[in-house]
Formats: sequence, C-alpha cells, structure tokens
Amino acid sequence: MSKKSERIAIAKDVLSQIFAKKFIPKHGDYFHSLDEEFNSQLYGAYVNGEYVMPDQESQLRPPKKCEVCAIGCMFVSAIDRNNKLQLKDSNVLGQDERMVNYLSDWFDSRQLRLMEVAFEGTDELEEFSKFDYHTDKLVYSSLGLKALTFHEKYRKDKRYGDNSAERLMRAMMNNVIRNDGTFKP
Repeated sequence: MSKKSERIAIAKDVLSQIFAKKFIPKHGDYFHSLDEEFNSQLYGAYVNGEYVMPDQESQLRPPKKCEVCAIGCMFVSAIDRNNKLQLKDSNVLGQDERMVNYLSDWFDSRQLRLMEVAFEGTDELEEFSKFDYHTDKLVYSSLGLKALTFHEKYRKDKRYGDNSAERLMRAMMNNVIRNDGTFKP
C-alpha cells in the first residue's frame, strides 16, 4: 500500500474507532489507556499475589479503549494496522517525538504537527509560530493561522457532535480523506 493510501486508511480507521467508542478524543494528552488488560501487558500485573513482568519481546496490541489527541489516535491506529511495535519499544507511548517518529513511515512530521495545532488550538513547539518579544505574543505563519482557524471553526460546529474534541478529530480525519491523505486546514 502506498504512503498516501495508508494515510487515508489510518484516517478511516480513526473515524471507525471513534464511532465504536474505542477512541475518545481528548485535548492535552497524546495517549491514555482505559484498558486494564493493555495496562497489564504494558506494565506487568499481580497474579495470585505475585508480580509478573510483561514479555518484552511480544508485539504490543492496541488498547480496547483509550483517550487520544491527533497524533495519539493515528499512532494507535498505525500500531493496530501494522502491528510492528514490540513491547520493549513501548516507551514511545505518550512521548510525542517518538510517536511522530513511528508515524514517519506514512506521515511527514510537519503534517502531524500541523494537525496537532489544529486539534489543540495552540502551537506549543512554535513550529508554525515564533514569539515576538516586542509585543509579548506568538506570531503565526499563514499555515499556522489556517490550522488555528480550522480549530475554531470545528470546535463550535455542532454538525460533528457535541464533544468539541471529537468534532475536531472527525473533521480532521475527514479532511485527510477528502484531500488524498494530506491535511489541508
């Protein structure tokens, strides 16, 4: 499958996971598992009063339910679709740079960062903005401004549901599908 086709497939999968209530879009967190079995697989568990370490060589299966941001949802979908992440590599969870690196097989890192700005409504890494010390404000590039405008538009648009994080995520994934695998705010 081409990179473009895989990006579209990931976006479609994210939408289906949202509709199935497996992905709960949430602002402010890349990834948070709500699945005890997944958490046991990741961190180990107590069995009959004894702590059992997880098998570090096993494949990491995605959680049955989790809270995710823009990068997080595509990351979990990519794990599910491609299943090439081993448990010993699981320290990637919740660390944006490592998640972006994992997704770089299909997405350009700048595209992922742009989607994160559109989802969160801020550019904390200042990739699409710079701080102006004279005015004490962030000055956004035209692409950064488009992402912020996208955020404001879909945060309020009730056609995509009542939850603003879910509305934004659904709108972003539909945007990726509509634009042949590229997010265009």
